[in-house]
Amino acid sequence: MASGKLMEGWTFQRTLPEPFKDYTDNAVFKNIASKYCTQPQKRSTLHAATLQAVLTYMELEDPMSGKPAEELGAIGSQTNTYTLAEYPSRTGKLHVVVYNPANGKFTAGKYTMPPDTENTPEKYVFKDSQNTGTALLFALMPTLLSDEEFNEKYQQLKQDRAAGYPDMDETAKTAAVLCDNAYRRIRYSDTLPTGGIRTDIAPNGVIPLLKPLALQTGAYAPTEIIHGAFQVLKPGNTFKKIAEVIAKADFMGKYILSPGRVLTPEEELTVPVLPDWYIIPQEVKRICEHAKITTDTVQPMRNFLLRGPAGTGKTEGAKAIAAGLHLPYRCLTCSANTEVFDLLGQILPDVDGKRTALERQYPSFQDIMLDPAGAYEKLTGTYDENVSEDEVYKQLIDTIFDEMHEYYASKTSQQHFRYVDTPLVEAIRNGYLTEIQERATR
Repeated sequence: MASGKLMEGWTFQRTLPEPFKDYTDNAVFKNIASKYCTQPQKRSTLHAATLQAVLTYMELEDPMSGKPAEELGAIGSQTNTYTLAEYPSRTGKLHVVVYNPANGKFTAGKYTMPPDTENTPEKYVFKDSQNTGTALLFALMPTLLSDEEFNEKYQQLKQDRAAGYPDMDETAKTAAVLCDNAYRRIRYSDTLPTGGIRTDIAPNGVIPLLKPLALQTGAYAPTEIIHGAFQVLKPGNTFKKIAEVIAKADFMGKYILSPGRVLTPEEELTVPVLPDWYIIPQEVKRICEHAKITTDTVQPMRNFLLRGPAGTGKTEGAKAIAAGLHLPYRCLTCSANTEVFDLLGQILPDVDGKRTALERQYPSFQDIMLDPAGAYEKLTGTYDENVSEDEVYKQLIDTIFDEMHEYYASKTSQQHFRYVDTPLVEAIRNGYLTEIQERATR
């Protein structure tokens, strides 16, 4: 149930916000509905989350409360791809939402004020006992306002607000049409010929988490600010102090462990080059310094543990260390099913003395870790926002096995095999930097 999930039955049982609070127990209006109501009997209902989103947007557009600008939230867009919103919840937290109108998907997170974008935010869960969905509806406001009827009733409600709500019964009727317009465009988006608004929310109500890496890389940043001042979704918001301290020119290749060693052209191609957006953490620099200064000691430091939840930059940090040491980078991902032969080597098919390479390009382990849904789509053609990384790994193995089986089933010549080193053994043999990712069991 993707479409309409945002208008679950329990959301209509919530207490209405001021100035509509007195209508909470009598929120149904007969013979009043939006143009999207096609039933013979017209009726509409005030919806608490929709009204709160509308009133918050109105306060952001025309402040009357006297609150500081940072407490009003913000809303904007990123090219034609995303709507970006920062909703100041009445709980005191800042709910940050990214909405994709094309597929109806949300990404969100909850920050304690003032927001610390270096830490992973709390999950946003659309559920009776947790979040009401107001922040998600707030992110839909630009899309809602693109409809002529919704915009007309919004402007009328805005005038009533400016006048101090002189006739609350009429104001409530206006608000009822607003709520009905939003409800029907969301609930029946798949069947409406025009005006439908896609919303895709998982059955458990968990919204995909906005990760710090997305902020660090500038994946979400407004190209147009409609109202307010963004505190989280803005470029250059993370690691500002570090950016001023460590320059890439003073870091990359400055900690070579064996000055006399010359890498082959093939090895040079696998030495990471740090992208322009990457800000070098102090921890990465310290690791390179320790590896360098202990090289000629009895116990040179060569093993380092990077610890933290997914999306905090461990893999990018490992690549940065390789860039600082000017060493080829390799990666090995472990799981609950990893065996000793997975670390040492494998027996693989060989054709005409060469290792077989299928023409298809598979997602890398890093692709799976950072975007499991995208990697799964690349393998199966199906985009599943809720697919786990372990499921994608299994699908990758199954896909490779099936394609290898099909490939060799068509061959008539005798099969040959050869032993191939794993990235770990290759790195140990040649002195490369290897990232060993430990997969937690569930």
